[in-house]
Amino acid sequence: MPEERKAYCETVLSNSGGVILATDMEDAVRFVNDFAPEHLQALTANPRDILDQIVTAGEVLLGTFTPGTLANYSIGPNAILPTSGFGRTASALSVRDFTRKMSFAEVTKEGFDLLAPKTLTLARYEGFAAHAAALVHRLEPVQQ
Repeated sequence: MPEERKAYCETVLSNSGGVILATDMEDAVRFVNDFAPEHLQALTANPRDILDQIVTAGEVLLGTFTPGTLANYSIGPNAILPTSGFGRTASALSVRDFTRKMSFAEVTKEGFDLLAPKTLTLARYEGFAAHAAALVHRLEPVQQ
């Protein structure tokens, strides 16, 4: 490995690397799901046996002939960004992550009159005074 990459790897591994010893496969799977790795290399005798138990990894590479190098350059599975445990709340990247999307909403006066009082309660409960004020400003004086 070139010296600058070696130094980089040593720094990363000394700051955030380590070895985890599991008592059994169930313990290992539990750790993986808690840790939510960006990349998981499943090097078990039968890696497909645990695949349905892994729920938070960005990508799972099965077996000794599926190294990360092939994943990065040739075979095309996607990992997760950002890293550092976001596999708990985000999915692997796809082409959709690089397209522009927009959501929209429109509420009628009747819908507003139905939702606003309940929403006002939530805004006040959470302590979001400006959110509450935006509703109060629009509500009929009787409903405040």
